[in-house]
Amino acid sequence: MMARLSLTAWSVAVVGGALLLIVETGIAAEPGTPPGIPAQQNATIAPSSQELALNEFVRKAAQQRRDGVGSRITGLQWQDVAWRDAAMRALNNNLDIKRGQVFNTQAQVALQEASALFDPVFTLTAQFARASRYDRVLSDSKYSSATQEYNTDGGQTVSNAVTFDEGPVEYVTFDRPRTEGYHETRIVASESSLVGPQDSWNYQLGWVQQLPWGLALDLGLGLLRRDTYYINNYGARFADKARYGSYGRPWTASLDVNFSAPLPWTRNSGAYARSDSDANSAREAVQQARAEVDAIINDTLLTVDAAFWNLVQQARNVEVAQMHLDNLSQVVRRTERLFELNQITAYEKAHVAADQARVQSQLEQTWYEFLNASDQLVVLLDMAAGTVLLPSGYDHALTVDPQLVMTETPAAPEQHPQVLAADRAARIAELDYQFRRRDAAPDLSINAGVTLGQNHNVFGYASASEAVGHISDPDFISQKYSMVYVYPLGNSAAAAARDQARYRHAQALALRKAAANSAIRRSNDAISVLTSARKIVDLQRKNVELTTFIYDKISSGQQARNVREYELVIKGDELLDARQQLIQAEIDLHLARTNYLAAQGRLPGFYAKLVAQQDLDASRVASIQRSGLLRFFKEVE
Repeated sequence: MMARLSLTAWSVAVVGGALLLIVETGIAAEPGTPPGIPAQQNATIAPSSQELALNEFVRKAAQQRRDGVGSRITGLQWQDVAWRDAAMRALNNNLDIKRGQVFNTQAQVALQEASALFDPVFTLTAQFARASRYDRVLSDSKYSSATQEYNTDGGQTVSNAVTFDEGPVEYVTFDRPRTEGYHETRIVASESSLVGPQDSWNYQLGWVQQLPWGLALDLGLGLLRRDTYYINNYGARFADKARYGSYGRPWTASLDVNFSAPLPWTRNSGAYARSDSDANSAREAVQQARAEVDAIINDTLLTVDAAFWNLVQQARNVEVAQMHLDNLSQVVRRTERLFELNQITAYEKAHVAADQARVQSQLEQTWYEFLNASDQLVVLLDMAAGTVLLPSGYDHALTVDPQLVMTETPAAPEQHPQVLAADRAARIAELDYQFRRRDAAPDLSINAGVTLGQNHNVFGYASASEAVGHISDPDFISQKYSMVYVYPLGNSAAAAARDQARYRHAQALALRKAAANSAIRRSNDAISVLTSARKIVDLQRKNVELTTFIYDKISSGQQARNVREYELVIKGDELLDARQQLIQAEIDLHLARTNYLAAQGRLPGFYAKLVAQQDLDASRVASIQRSGLLRFFKEVE
């Protein structure tokens, strides 16, 4: 029988705890790091210094806002959330995964039920019977001929004789004369048994075996214990003699073998017989349920990954926007002093002040987007309302070259969990259609039976074991053969069910094709996006370097009064825009990698590697994957 993973091996608790196991489990570490993961032996689970600095900066900025600078942020609870914790919490709180677990349990039970049809069925029967006969004598008038004297052929005269014209008996004599006519006569209607009540014990051991392809075998072994007696006629004439006796051999055995089989290409025959179809469909349903849970996990990780990195992006946007506003505030203060010294015009002062108001408005929008990203992740992780999340535990992922995931052999489209689930559904529909086709065929079967028995009319065997031992030397053998044909008038119900199954099969094939096409399209699109995203990051980094260089030069010129203040403001806006575009490009690059892996259904396996923060963690992930304990986090082979 096909080996099946136990339910506990892939329950939701194990799925969520997989990310935690890479640090907390005691599995022996192996040397080396999985491909694409840089060595980080000195890394810890705590956030990196860059992450701590960013989160501290955002907290202080928020504190300034609570103290009256800009809009107020009150009544909020700040909490750090690690990348791995977000993924683990999302998996544990996903209702679709829990529902998939229930579906898998139902599929496992259905498979057990369907497979049990091929398990042998044993029956054991013990029966006691007692037969008693009693005397019943009636008196009635009966016509009788008269007795007479009869002369035999030997010349002997016999008195009170009744003669017979035919038959072996010539005459019968009576002790007294009898006249012709109706006389009262004693009639024995029932006579009691000379040996008393007749007891019998009957034991039956049966074995019914359903075989593949609609075949069935029925074996039965019977044991009968019943004493048989002989009548001692000699003892009837003497009171001191026994009138009956027993041979002391009360046991007899019988063996019944019955076999039934549908004829080929008839109803309930072949690989698509009812029992076979039910077992195969249940087996496919288990695989379908697992593939659907795999797809849910893949999509859940994709969703939480996008939400988490959106929070990272918005937190970094707050940082650069706040830093830009702080730099601009210094320019405003210098501009006010220059105006007081009559070194700039009122127009130039107003231009800088207007730009400060615009940047403050942009900062308000940036804070709104940050809080909105936090709220989205709070809802996704089912956390308390009013919590503001700050991301952590992600810096090491930014150092991994996303292009490395494309150097490995891409997974075939048919290995994507959604395609696997659709393929299993199509297979179930095909099994149902083939069964319905066979179910609508003529119902023609043959039956054969053989009985080996022992005769107990005179005597049997002294013991049950002796009787069973001689079953191969029976007293009689009986055979029976039959052919049965059943045809419901019109057979319309089976024909309608067959047609419906054909339509469902065609629909399932179309859905499987659509799922495969979707997987191919998503994979191709993800490859294009990932390739372009990497190039965009390189361009944006160069843009930030150039923009920073220009801003520094203009800032030095402004202090030497070679550059006007509004020119510095313009270049500061360009630097802010360049930094935010670089942040956007870096996040888009990571999300492009995530989408590429999700499009191929490989996201869980790579996700487990990417959240590993040490060589030890990464080697543990590899060990766990090879052990088969964490099937969800194993890459498609």
